[in-house]
Amino acid sequence: MIDSALPTLFSPWILSSEKIDSTIEDTQSVAFTGIRGYADFLTGAIGKALTGTYFYFNMPSILEDIKQNPSKLTEILSYCKITKEEDLKTIALALLEKDYKTLALCLPDFGIQDQDFLKELELKLDECFKTHNIISSTLKNRLATAAAELSRLSQDLRIQKSLQKIESSHYYYDPLTAAQKVAIAQSIELRENLKDTYYVINHGQNNSGIIANILAKKVNELFEAKKYEYFEVLRHDVFLQGISKKQDVAWYKKKMEYGSDHDYRNEIICGDIQLENTTSYESAIDFFAFSKNIAAAEDYNFTQRIIEKIAGKYFQSDKKLVEQVSKELTDLSKGLTGGTLYSICIPKTKFDSVGYLSGPFGHPLHDTFTSDDLDSLQDGLSSISTQARLLTAKLDPKEDIFILPHSTLSIKELRKIEGIVENCLLGAKKQLEFIV
Repeated sequence: MIDSALPTLFSPWILSSEKIDSTIEDTQSVAFTGIRGYADFLTGAIGKALTGTYFYFNMPSILEDIKQNPSKLTEILSYCKITKEEDLKTIALALLEKDYKTLALCLPDFGIQDQDFLKELELKLDECFKTHNIISSTLKNRLATAAAELSRLSQDLRIQKSLQKIESSHYYYDPLTAAQKVAIAQSIELRENLKDTYYVINHGQNNSGIIANILAKKVNELFEAKKYEYFEVLRHDVFLQGISKKQDVAWYKKKMEYGSDHDYRNEIICGDIQLENTTSYESAIDFFAFSKNIAAAEDYNFTQRIIEKIAGKYFQSDKKLVEQVSKELTDLSKGLTGGTLYSICIPKTKFDSVGYLSGPFGHPLHDTFTSDDLDSLQDGLSSISTQARLLTAKLDPKEDIFILPHSTLSIKELRKIEGIVENCLLGAKKQLEFIV
């Protein structure tokens, strides 16, 4: 399967900045941004050598043109000289990952002859629509203020029981705030709505680190052409370099037999199978509500090191610029309080390839519980507080995995923060003359 986030070899801004061909510089005036320029380019000697494979390098731009002009798919494919059945399948699969709604509109126009492939693709589309509709309707029902939203959520008896269980176990802490209750209750509502086909596992963080997650999301959108619906980035790829395919679930379970997940912080994410778990220093709720995790709320050096690592990948040619971005975003994080619960939604059929049930420090529970017990553990009313360890590299939206934030920050506040981070990156990008 082709990675739809592969950098564009012939993207318009690269071509115009390097002045490869004057005809390419005018591609923005044609009906399909960039596509006709690619077709013209392919008439040359270099183009002939690339015919049949060039579109792999241009996948983001081709997908964007199809998205903008789904009714003209046939013409777009013709311009790009994409006619082989396998190439058409590749583009259809890439479009499924990037924009399943557009694929549903134009699938008949692909002219794919393989009926088994089409049936499988149509089933996949049905699953996408069903799951996305559930998530979309869940989010649309939410109310703007914490008081109103808590009132709505509390009308659900199942959520009532969960909140009562959680609050009764936290008598030795300050009471949960309304915003904290809302975030917890929203994650439970999501679990209940998706429980037929998904496991929902909560990962908690205090908000001193939310800037790093937003930064990871924004650089993916601005620099990598990775933009996914209902998926928050918990670890940027820069922290996963060097991980081999052999490092699967079985590999990490073996390492955890006598080791600790503290040695694999970037590669493994801790989460709660039972969303009502309140175990001190272990549970997602403790991390989220009481800052009892590895990154203390006031440890801004920890946040700054993460930001520097991510910014360094994209602005490495200018050390001062990396320092500038790092300082600006670290200062932004210092004004944030509260926490965020990240609800990681994993298809039930894929859990065993993504993670495993665990105790403290990531120790695998071989004999106590298996994945067969997940449904009962997800019920949330038992006294068992089994956790899960999830492989960061396996948390991939292409595998129908969703990650949704439930934060003490309001949606309005989150959007404002995202805007500040994006403007910071665009300003830095402009300084390096990355703008068209």
